[in-house]
Amino acid sequence: MKSMFWGLFFIAIGVLFLVNYVFGIHLPVFRILFALFLIYLGVSFLFGSFGMKFSSGSHSTENKAIFSKSEFDFKVSSGPGMESPGGGVKAGENVAEEVGEDDPRYFQTVFGNSKLDLSGRQDLKGQKLRLTTVFGHTRILVKKGTPLWVDSTTVFGSTRLPGENFNAFGEFKYRSPGLTDKSEALSLQTEVVFGELHVKEVD
Repeated sequence: MKSMFWGLFFIAIGVLFLVNYVFGIHLPVFRILFALFLIYLGVSFLFGSFGMKFSSGSHSTENKAIFSKSEFDFKVSSGPGMESPGGGVKAGENVAEEVGEDDPRYFQTVFGNSKLDLSGRQDLKGQKLRLTTVFGHTRILVKKGTPLWVDSTTVFGSTRLPGENFNAFGEFKYRSPGLTDKSEALSLQTEVVFGELHVKEVD
């Protein structure tokens, strides 16, 4: 990310000086550059707070869309404690504590566009997924009636959930109607920064 930022930073310097001296449009060059630098620091801190690491350039995999577009693929977890029924997640458990950065259940979208289609799956009860979207757009499709628990954090973004629930800033918890803390469900931990994430129920 550093190399990308400094490349764009020096390009911005050249463009601003060109606008100033060639076209005669006087802009506060140093104030603009200082603002860009502050934005870079802020984004870096946000990435760090979510434990994100990535290299410059486009990157697209089954669970990453970085400067790219990707259709994510979720493979059911079957490790210890993940069996369903009986060993899966209960509504309200903290997904982020178990699903780390290198876990295949962790999906990242950074300056990209992604879709995770779970609408055809019948094996989602007790599964845990974590999704982070930064300056991007993520769509998650689930079959209507799927027991769902969503723990969302949004910073200057948009998190749209079933039942016309919406979150633009802060933390928000959603659970399917009738779901209790002892119910097994598909549990999603979502983190959105200057982006958009939409969990949509489909027939």
